[in-house]
Amino acid sequence: MTVTLRRYGYYLRSIVPLLTRMDPPTVVLKAFLGLPLSRPFLVRLRSEPPLAFWARSAMDLWVLKEVCLEREYERFGFVPQDGWRILDVGAGLGEFALWAAARCPRSRVYAYEPFPPSFTLLEENIRQNGLTNVFPFPLAVGPQPGRARLKSAGREAVMVQASLEKGEGMGDVLVTPLVKAVASTDTGYCDLLKMDCEGCEYDLILHSEPSLWSRIARICLEYHEGAGGHSHDELVEALGKYSYQVEAFPRPTHPHLGFIRAWR
Repeated sequence: MTVTLRRYGYYLRSIVPLLTRMDPPTVVLKAFLGLPLSRPFLVRLRSEPPLAFWARSAMDLWVLKEVCLEREYERFGFVPQDGWRILDVGAGLGEFALWAAARCPRSRVYAYEPFPPSFTLLEENIRQNGLTNVFPFPLAVGPQPGRARLKSAGREAVMVQASLEKGEGMGDVLVTPLVKAVASTDTGYCDLLKMDCEGCEYDLILHSEPSLWSRIARICLEYHEGAGGHSHDELVEALGKYSYQVEAFPRPTHPHLGFIRAWR
């Protein structure tokens, strides 16, 4: 009951930023009420820095609220510094990548998004905001190169995961290894790795090349408890073995989700 009360309290509190910090509010209302709406639609955020995004659904707006308005990756991770090389694995519409790039114009943000409809909007949102320091890639990221099958991790298009398992899905995508993604930055180093890949964080952390981690200074990821039978404690333990200091933050409203930050 306590979790349920927290959840509904959070939903009620979210009404204010959704209607006062996203323009136009009529579009926001239509998206959440399921009213007829031309999609994708453009929303402008009263954020710092101000950003505009093409979005498809209420879930997209919810993610924009959490990342750009509530700054979850800053609160549970790190404040990006100008000049950092940032990898965004699971970039979605570009919510984190664009926010970090706009804040830090001398940084380079390498954004990986395998789901074609999301990647299309990612590219459009980069153009919409006139950013030249975001570099998008239509690829999944894994421990090894190959191909993966996209599978829905929920009802919304934003919730997609790349699975190496055979079976039905939404199509195959190319997978680039994380070690190559890091090596492909202009410095061969990653100051901040952000991950939101719907359960694939376990494969990346537990099975990537061990020597890779010395070239990644900081990690902030959203974990999905129980994905593939795994626990976030496995991630905490593995990152500790890679010489990171690690903290975990379960979501009070959704205990199966949470954040992990790790740093050297």
